[in-house]
Amino acid sequence: MILPVVALFFLAHTVTAQDAGLAGTYDVAATNPDGSPYRGSLTITQDGDSYGFFWNVISTFQGAGFRDGNIVVVGWGGDQCSAVLYRVQPDGALQGRWSVAGTRGFGSELAQPAARTGSVAGAYAVNGTNPDGSPYTGSLQITERGPTYQMGWDIPRHYDGVGVRLPDTVSGSWGPGACAVVAYEVQADGSLVGVWGLWGEDGQGTETARKR
Repeated sequence: MILPVVALFFLAHTVTAQDAGLAGTYDVAATNPDGSPYRGSLTITQDGDSYGFFWNVISTFQGAGFRDGNIVVVGWGGDQCSAVLYRVQPDGALQGRWSVAGTRGFGSELAQPAARTGSVAGAYAVNGTNPDGSPYTGSLQITERGPTYQMGWDIPRHYDGVGVRLPDTVSGSWGPGACAVVAYEVQADGSLVGVWGLWGEDGQGTETARKR
């Protein structure tokens, strides 16, 4: 998706109230896109404003992501799967925040729809800022694929990704290979309840993680 940045800001971080308590070990109860259940564990580590995610559920998986308000977005499937969170605006625009796997610092992105369709699917003109403050422009195409979305950025290099929807947000992941995305809502008791999708697949899984 986003153009690689050679020089990134390494920002000093103060843990805020919303960050407190997210790191730790969780028990996971979830379903695959075909409805079959699975269980296991999830360990979350914190590095500044970014988080590492390590699942042991049938097999082992790792990912990286961040928290924005009550939403946690994670790109997973490999150590180079990155994450973006868009908040849907009243005019249909997508206001985004994104991070690149393995780095600190965040970029921002505003995607303006070419036409109002009543859906987040469609074509967008993109204006963004890399973590080092440099600007970029391009386009984004979002296509519905069952309950998930296929996402394609051209800025100018092409990046493929996958997205899932929670109320008023679209969360996505991109990177080499078949990256996946999970978006959690943080609950009042600290548990994480979310949905996830795989690039190139139609189905959507669910996952609930409760801290031990």
